[in-house]
Amino acid sequence: MRARWIVVHPEYYSGDLRNDLAVTRLQAYIDFVTNPHIRPVCLPPHHANFVGRRCVSTGCDKTAFESHGKFQRILCKVEVPVVDRATCQAALAYKHVGSTFRLSPGALCAVGEKRRDICKGDAGGVLLCKGHDGAFQQAGFMSRGLRCKRTGVPGVYVDVARYAHWIHHVTNAQ
Repeated sequence: MRARWIVVHPEYYSGDLRNDLAVTRLQAYIDFVTNPHIRPVCLPPHHANFVGRRCVSTGCDKTAFESHGKFQRILCKVEVPVVDRATCQAALAYKHVGSTFRLSPGALCAVGEKRRDICKGDAGGVLLCKGHDGAFQQAGFMSRGLRCKRTGVPGVYVDVARYAHWIHHVTNAQ
């Protein structure tokens, strides 16, 4: 399926992955009846907060990160806890990225657990959390994974709720 258009966030900065998102409109609608392996997911409201919840993260983890590593053929999914910004910032600054690291305001973090994590090759994978109504919402999508499958190491996701207004504006304006 081809894209009709793609809009990259106007304040995207690749240096620290700030505003690391884009919206794509497909050429045609997806027929979910003839494509039962594809499911839509709800956008969260702009005020949604998933901290303290266990959510499902998906990706196609690589077998190794050297040149011989291959992506898995079957999508992986793991349940991970979403943590608050202060916990995430402290863990990343202290253990993994350096004391000068500052978490982007548009970031959301979920902490991997031993052998239960989404990894470096999984950028773009979704973080799905159940809303209060029981429907799954796309809380985030993987922006940065570090030191995979180790307890206490956060994965950094784009906080979709923070960008909900922008996403609605872009999709309604096109």
